[in-house]
Amino acid sequence: FFSYECLIWKQAGPNERQLHCMKESLKELADRNGTSLNDVHVWLDCISIPQRNKAMQSASINSIYSFASLPNAMVIVCPDSVHSDTGQPADRHSIRQRLWCRVEHLAYCCSCGTQSMYLHCGEGLEALPSDWMKSVCCVHNSMSTCCRLKHTTTTTCDREVIVQPLLALYYDVLLRHARGL
Repeated sequence: FFSYECLIWKQAGPNERQLHCMKESLKELADRNGTSLNDVHVWLDCISIPQRNKAMQSASINSIYSFASLPNAMVIVCPDSVHSDTGQPADRHSIRQRLWCRVEHLAYCCSCGTQSMYLHCGEGLEALPSDWMKSVCCVHNSMSTCCRLKHTTTTTCDREVIVQPLLALYYDVLLRHARGL
């Protein structure tokens, strides 16, 4: 599962530098696990969530906690970059502020813990810093593109959209706790 900060508003997907980090991390994870790249499956939002069918897109977004909780590893891709529209730096600090990234990180951590969460800042995989989850667990205390754009491109704020996925995540965590898992 790749988690990354979108660095252009009108285009889905990673920039060239982020994509390079993704490719490198796949090789490194495959080597670490003694796995062929042919046997590696990737979850990347822009190709894993339908982009044109809005009903399917909404259903996928509402299930983001499921998608983020199933992979064997999460790679948080955050090389030093610049947001194309804002000119603001994008890196290991800014990604912690992004709403959807926080949702992904929290969902994965709640299901799998942090031992298989990694950063790729441009120089290979790094273990997740010990303070990472503490800094991202307050999901609503974050930044979203819709709010940055003052809701001129959408009628629903992402802070409203994430309520259902977070409730489902909370229920899942509560159920696993009650079952002693």
